[in-house]
Amino acid sequence: MGVAYAYVTIAISVLAVLVGAFAQASAGTGLGLISGGILVVTLGREPSIVLLSLISIPMMAAILWQNHRDIQWKNAVFMTIPALIATPLLALGLRKVADGYLLVAAGVAVLMSVFFLLNGHNVARLKGKIGATGAGLLSAVMNMLSGSGGPPVAIYAVNAQWSPSATRGTLQVFFMGMSLASVTSLGIPLWDIRTVIFLCCAAVVGTVSGMLVANKLPVKAARLAILALAALGGCVMLGSGIASFL
Repeated sequence: MGVAYAYVTIAISVLAVLVGAFAQASAGTGLGLISGGILVVTLGREPSIVLLSLISIPMMAAILWQNHRDIQWKNAVFMTIPALIATPLLALGLRKVADGYLLVAAGVAVLMSVFFLLNGHNVARLKGKIGATGAGLLSAVMNMLSGSGGPPVAIYAVNAQWSPSATRGTLQVFFMGMSLASVTSLGIPLWDIRTVIFLCCAAVVGTVSGMLVANKLPVKAARLAILALAALGGCVMLGSGIASFL
């Protein structure tokens, strides 16, 4: 029973990272949204955040290279600097909070973010420096809660009406900075080597596949699929957090 459960857990985690990496490469975000909730449940909050951060750095570099011509560098800087400052402070502060509360908060945040993305809110005042700074801070908070820091900056990109290529490239600049800050702040825990290998392979396959079809997928269909999977991840986090109190 224990062995079967372990294999099922690994299989679910691998599938989540595969789909998340595909979404990240094709849409600009999705790895943390889709796989963050599942990995938090299977590996624990801090180990999953660090592992996702390490896995994502090379894949983000590849996606950044593919879309480098359209990167919004000024906005990327205004998003990244607040996140870099906030991440180590959050790493210390959140260790004193029970995981159940963090999972509930992260689940609610993800579901709310999905709702706003789905409805395509557009606020002119939040397209500039203030919006970018706020998105970076909120993403840092969500990343340290669950490893899924994508929603606020994705919402900012939608609100700013960036092209798909600009969204993919610019968000990778931000995510790479945040990933490095997360690893530095939390340190590197011990993982099961088999799990790490399987997840890395899944990330490679998902990234390459996503990069190959990035400019061919129907934008609306891909966006709806990503949001549906993100909502599933949010429900997993919310349900797990509530279950921990029962």
